Amino acid sequence: MKRFLTVILAAMLACSAFVFASCKQNTGSEVISGGTGENGELEIVCRDAGYGLDWLRNIARAFSEQYDVNVTIDKSTNSGPDISLVLDGQSPYDIVMTVGSQHRAIDEGMVEDLTDTVYNKVPKGEEKTVADKMDQNYYNRLLRDDGKIYNMNWCNSVSGIFYNQTMLDKYLGKWELPNTTTELMTLCDRVKGENQYAFSLSTGSAYWDYMTYVWAAQYCGVQTYFDYYDIVYRDAEGKAHTAEEYDDLAAANEARALVLEFESQLLNSANGYVHKQAKSMDYLQSQIAFAGNGFRTDKTECAFIVSGDWMENELAQYLAKNPQTIGYMPTPVFSGIVAVLDDKTMKDSELSELVGFIDADMSLEDIRKEEGWSDLTQHDYDKIAQARNMAYVATMDHMVTVPTTAKNKENAYNFLVFLASDQAGKIYADALEGRSLIYGYTPDTSQSSFFTQTTVAAIEDCEPVYVDYSSPYVYLGGFRYIAVDNRYLNMYDGIDASKIESDICAHWIKNWSTILESGLKK
Repeated sequence: MKRFLTVILAAMLACSAFVFASCKQNTGSEVISGGTGENGELEIVCRDAGYGLDWLRNIARAFSEQYDVNVTIDKSTNSGPDISLVLDGQSPYDIVMTVGSQHRAIDEGMVEDLTDTVYNKVPKGEEKTVADKMDQNYYNRLLRDDGKIYNMNWCNSVSGIFYNQTMLDKYLGKWELPNTTTELMTLCDRVKGENQYAFSLSTGSAYWDYMTYVWAAQYCGVQTYFDYYDIVYRDAEGKAHTAEEYDDLAAANEARALVLEFESQLLNSANGYVHKQAKSMDYLQSQIAFAGNGFRTDKTECAFIVSGDWMENELAQYLAKNPQTIGYMPTPVFSGIVAVLDDKTMKDSELSELVGFIDADMSLEDIRKEEGWSDLTQHDYDKIAQARNMAYVATMDHMVTVPTTAKNKENAYNFLVFLASDQAGKIYADALEGRSLIYGYTPDTSQSSFFTQTTVAAIEDCEPVYVDYSSPYVYLGGFRYIAVDNRYLNMYDGIDASKIESDICAHWIKNWSTILESGLKK
């Protein structure tokens, strides 16, 4: 009998150990003890999303030394289970850093309010609170309807059009970055005239969505773009109304339709702007081709690609063997924006000149002193200034929360305040060759690559555009700005943009009742 009870007890302990371990499915656990450890523990899980975790280890080491806290870091390769554990109230971690939305967990009260514990705190040795020192564009986006903030961000990432300066210099000699989409098309024509590819592309990738979002937001405005995710439209007086039908979101839909029409001109294979092997390449192979390495037997070079600032890391071994000067292109202003200006007769050359004035930080008053610009309205100045400043960012997808189940909340709050400090900002920049967070520290990029210099400059104080996963219509109802699989493959194959737009609208009209119901579940 005694032996039987011993076996049962052993089985129960083994089962308990299994259950506990099942909550920690991540790999690469590391304990960092930089101080005495007298102030307890802190357990962090972070998704390894292409930037590695050396930056986090280095910040944790500095924190451990200053706060005498032992920090455990678990590396995650899939944020899905980590998010689910937070949502289910079973997360074993004090801080959860994901790539993916935790907004449902926020709405269901499964993460801690960080307003007073982090955002209203002043990092040691500094004078401003985290809320005051951080990029205000992001701060305003993080504020919830209740005036509180429940998450931070652990990455500041930009996506868009990248250009191969080495290639452009080689084939075009004298050239300039385009200020408008019409000028972008003209530059593509010049590249095509040299029998080279304007764009490298993988039709299996949805990276071109980044440009669709930004150009549409330029046209309809940031307010209308983000209203879309909350199924909101505004009347002539600016009063918000909840859309009862999908067609009520006509302003945002019009912007998307116009942008898809422009993109289809670039991506249609018959027009000769994109790589002939776009159907055969995956996203990495298209990046390798863009970096001057060709694809298989096709050694034709490429001028541009739509990608993200992680591309430099992914191309490191290829750039070491075949150095190329690659930069991020400030988003050209969508030329169709003239239709929503006060001055609807503005020529594209004039639009480009206005963008140039704005790039030079000229005020409305200064521009009005320039020849031919005395009648420029405040509306048109603000519209183009906002449009030029837009960039697609993945920043908001990289979320940091403190679950309500955290065992070491005070240590977690202290760590997040430290994460927002200039000291941590420098550690982060040093580990990632000059990249920055959104908490006010400006890194020295003078020794960084041209790639990093241009991406950091683009994201600094930009008007962020992204998919707004904070809306329950999005995280519960699956609502998106775009729909229809293989949309860029369809463009490549010559499917008319109006057909793609029609299919997108038909998809959301078909699913509209489900989307509406999802908002009621919040």
